[in-house]
Amino acid sequence: MKLKLFLFCFLGLAAGSCTTPFSTSSELAHIQYTFHASVSSISQNGDILFIGLENGDLIVKDKDEQRCYSVGNNRIYDVYAYRPDSLFIGIRDEGLKLVSLRNGKCQIIQRYTIKGKDNHYAVYHITADRANRLLYLASSNGCYKLNLQNSPAIEELSPFLLNSTSHSGINKILLYKDILYVAADSGLYAYRPNQTQEFLSGRRIHNLILRQDTLYALTENAILKKCIQTDSLWKVKSQKYYAYEKSNDAEWLLAKDYLLYKKGQQSCIHPLPGGISVKGKQISLMTRDYFYVAYREELIAFPKHQNLSGKVGNVIAVTPKMENEDNVYFITSDLRLHKYSFSSTTYQSKAWGKIKNLRLENDIVRFVQAGKELFYLATDKSLYKIKNRKARLIKKFGKDENNDFRSLLYTPAGKLYVGTRRDLSFINTQKEEDTLIPIPVKINGVLENKDLYVTDLLENKDTLYFTTLNKGLFKKAPQAKEFYRISTVEKQGSAQGLMVHLDNLMVQTSQGIYLLDKDSLLSLEIPEFRYVRSIQGNPQAKDCLILYYHGLLSSPIHVDSRHPHQNFISFKDIPFHKTRVALSAEKIILGSRFGLFEYKNNSPLKPIAIEKETDYRFWGSVLLFIGSIFLIIAIYTLVIFQKNQKNRREQLRGFLHYLETLSPCIQEQVRREKQADLLRKTKGLSQELEAYLEAAKKIKISHLAYWKEKLNQLKQEVDKAVLKVKEQIEVYLSQAQSRLENI
Repeated sequence: MKLKLFLFCFLGLAAGSCTTPFSTSSELAHIQYTFHASVSSISQNGDILFIGLENGDLIVKDKDEQRCYSVGNNRIYDVYAYRPDSLFIGIRDEGLKLVSLRNGKCQIIQRYTIKGKDNHYAVYHITADRANRLLYLASSNGCYKLNLQNSPAIEELSPFLLNSTSHSGINKILLYKDILYVAADSGLYAYRPNQTQEFLSGRRIHNLILRQDTLYALTENAILKKCIQTDSLWKVKSQKYYAYEKSNDAEWLLAKDYLLYKKGQQSCIHPLPGGISVKGKQISLMTRDYFYVAYREELIAFPKHQNLSGKVGNVIAVTPKMENEDNVYFITSDLRLHKYSFSSTTYQSKAWGKIKNLRLENDIVRFVQAGKELFYLATDKSLYKIKNRKARLIKKFGKDENNDFRSLLYTPAGKLYVGTRRDLSFINTQKEEDTLIPIPVKINGVLENKDLYVTDLLENKDTLYFTTLNKGLFKKAPQAKEFYRISTVEKQGSAQGLMVHLDNLMVQTSQGIYLLDKDSLLSLEIPEFRYVRSIQGNPQAKDCLILYYHGLLSSPIHVDSRHPHQNFISFKDIPFHKTRVALSAEKIILGSRFGLFEYKNNSPLKPIAIEKETDYRFWGSVLLFIGSIFLIIAIYTLVIFQKNQKNRREQLRGFLHYLETLSPCIQEQVRREKQADLLRKTKGLSQELEAYLEAAKKIKISHLAYWKEKLNQLKQEVDKAVLKVKEQIEVYLSQAQSRLENI
């Protein structure tokens, strides 16, 4: 019983020590916006979002700014931007309204009625035919159109009448070339002038999605797919969904109480407790960068790029590209080092192993390569040297110290420049001690080191440049004894970043981005400058890179015109940072919490597969578990063997006792000269001894010493007592002694 309990406990501990592989989180990355009433509709015009609420209020959200307008007293179903300041709005039991939003105020320009209903109807969806200046309206009372050129009244589209007296509820209308696809409570239809085609009858279609040349119809229990070129429909999903979208090779399926995201072999269910706002019609919206979902009093924005790999896919630092080096290195949030080659055609990184002794208690400021398997990493408060994947702390600022690391720069000469809140220093990386050596920053003999607050460092043509928060832009030529101040805070604002673009030095400040021309700064026209996070460049690259808090702009900047050739900001769903970027002459490597990407010539981001290292802890635990089973079997076998061995020892002791009692009998038999009887007994004794010797083969030699001594004593007695049978007895006893010694 004790042995069984021991085995059970040991197996439990061994199984508990086995770790499981990483599992995907149950939530997707998202941003939440909360309002004072339930969200009932979402629509878009450019970068402006129109968010309709259940109480008739309209939220106009333009980037970080939003305003609220009261346009009705009931649920808003849809909004269409007719002009920048004029909107068509469909409202429950209030019909269609044209409103003007100017100077922060809402003015109703016109209300539209229909025959027999006045304005007591609901417009669920508005579709525009811009070429013909027509609006098509899906309503609770049928399908209508509005001619924006010469018809102020709504005209009824008679082909959509279910019969001569009643209308069908129309949930959505989509225009593809000259065909209108209509989702109705009674089925799915296609309308051309004077011709109606019925694709599905008797089933309610509550939503319709058109992507390229494919139509998706959402019913009460399935998603049906139809190619525009064919008339047939086939089922692709067997469940009720309220929205279905495809983007970046991923699928988005919105159910009542969850959002399902699928990409390749991975999937994630994002729970929506309590359910979405199903009373609305336009409760989801796929834009260029986000998938929006109306969820009760919240609008949830899901980035189109998602990370389902957890820490393995979260890139927290990337080394800048070194000269004559094709590789860049990056760190993921599980503190593992990886390598990727700019010349790779497989978009696959290589794992290099876990970085030991690295403690990231603050944000990473910079991560630079200084040689083969040699790196330096700075956080706000700590500076590390990483060699052969082992981190060593060089310097750490305490909580009470008013100092931070702000920038790192490694130069081909082997110097590592370190910029902090207080001063500028360097480390000679060719020496082992890694001592921070202060650099005196003198301007006309005056020391400027006090509260220098270095924000960025750059070396161009052997000249060192650095920006400061409060004292401007500085440079120092190779032979110069002192630094030279190029700009001051009073003129261009706090300097925050530097880059080289086509042999031109550019400076990012709090007031704009400037081009350095003969020690003079010329202002550049950068779109949405106040959202710029950092600037990045490469002397050989034709494009400069401007990183925004969300998104990027990659474009040549014309020195003469002073503005980028392209003003389009891409990938606004991804937060970028200068510590996660590497540039070559033709490509850009971008790291983010959504993974690692390659970007080239304004093309889509190419995801780079991050190699997962073998979890040696997991397999070690598996081996430990297997080894423990073998150990248990060995212990059990040993216990059984010892038990059997004990029985054999008891039997052998009994046999030796028998030998001891037999010795006087032999002596008596000799005295009586009964030699035949003695010989018979001696032979029997030898045969019995043979049997015990066979049983004793598995017994340790240490237990046989006593038996050997007894047999020797018996041999001596027999030698003295048995004169005539001595030779025969000696043969038997010698054989027994020989076998015991062999054992």
